[in-house]
Amino acid sequence: MNVSGKSVPSAEESAMQARAPSSLDASLCILNWNGAKLLAGCLQSVRDIRSSNGVECEIIVVDNGSSDDSVEMIRSQFSEVLLVANAKNLNIATAINQAIRLGSGRHFLLLNNDILLLDDCLDQMVHFLDRNPRAGIVAGRLLNPDGSTQVNYYPGRLPSVHSMIAELLWLSRLWGRRTPSGLADWDSNKACRMEQVPGACMMVRREVFEQIGFWDGDFTCWYEDVDFCCRGHQAGWEIWYLPEARVVHYGGATFRELCISQKTIWRFHGLLRYSAKHFSWMRYALVRFLVLLILLFRLPIVALLCIWPRAEVRSAWKGTIPTYLRLIAKLSG
Repeated sequence: MNVSGKSVPSAEESAMQARAPSSLDASLCILNWNGAKLLAGCLQSVRDIRSSNGVECEIIVVDNGSSDDSVEMIRSQFSEVLLVANAKNLNIATAINQAIRLGSGRHFLLLNNDILLLDDCLDQMVHFLDRNPRAGIVAGRLLNPDGSTQVNYYPGRLPSVHSMIAELLWLSRLWGRRTPSGLADWDSNKACRMEQVPGACMMVRREVFEQIGFWDGDFTCWYEDVDFCCRGHQAGWEIWYLPEARVVHYGGATFRELCISQKTIWRFHGLLRYSAKHFSWMRYALVRFLVLLILLFRLPIVALLCIWPRAEVRSAWKGTIPTYLRLIAKLSG
C-alpha cells in the first residue's frame, strides 16, 4: 500500500486512531477505481463545500489499483487529500475499511466517486446526527443530473426471500418502482427512518463502527452496504433518509466498465452471503435452491443474447454462459 500526503500508521495504530476521535466533525471516505474525471468533480465539490460551510472535515481517498491517472491527478490537484494508493483492486468493503481506520472524525461520510456534494448537505447530515443521538446512519437525497430523485436507490426495507425472488426474476426491471419497497406512502421530500439506505452517500456515527465493526470484507462488490445497515439496525441504531442533504449521483459509472459476467458473479456472491448471514438456515437453503432454479431458467435467455444479431448485445454478454455454468455447478454440489 502506497500512501502520500501524510505519514500513515500501522494497521494496529490505525485501528486505535479510529477509536480516538479528534475535534473534526467528519472524515470523508471516498473509494475510487479508474474514475479520474468523476473523482476530480467529486473532490472539487467537497473543496467548494469546505470553503463555504462550517463543518470541519478531512478527506481520505482510497484508490483501488487504478490504471488511469487518478493517483497523479489527486497528488497534483488535491494536496489536502490523504491518499491511499493500493497496488491492486481490492473489494469494496476491504478498501473502504482502509479509509475508516485512518479517519479521526466524529462521523464518517462514505462516498462513491461519482457523487457531487451540493449546498449545505454536509452540514445537514452532521447536525442531524448531533441532534439525534439514536441515529447511527443517515443518507442524503441522491439526485439525477436533471434534479429528479433516484427513487430506485431507496429500497427502504431490508431484503427478504420475497424481495430477492423479485430481483432474481427481473420483476423490478419489468415493473419499475415509484416508491421504496415496503414504504408505499414514502414522500421523498420528508425525512424518514428506513431499514437500509444506499452506500453511495452514507454518513455513519463513529460509535456505530465501535459497536458493530466495519464493513464485512468477505463481500466482494454487492450487499456490503446492505449487510452493514442490517447489523446497525439489529444493534438498535436508527437509520434515516434526509432529503435536505442533496447530492448529485451519476450512478453506476464504475460498474459500467465491468463485463456482465463479472457483475453476475459478484451479485450472486453478495446475495448468497447476505442470506447465509441473516436468514435462518431453512430460508438460506430456500434462497440457494431458488437461485439455482433461476440460473437454469435464465441460461437459455443468456444463450440467446450471446448470439443476438446486434454485435453490441453479443459483446455485452460475452463470457456469461461459462459464468452461469460455474455458478450452477457450485450450487448443485
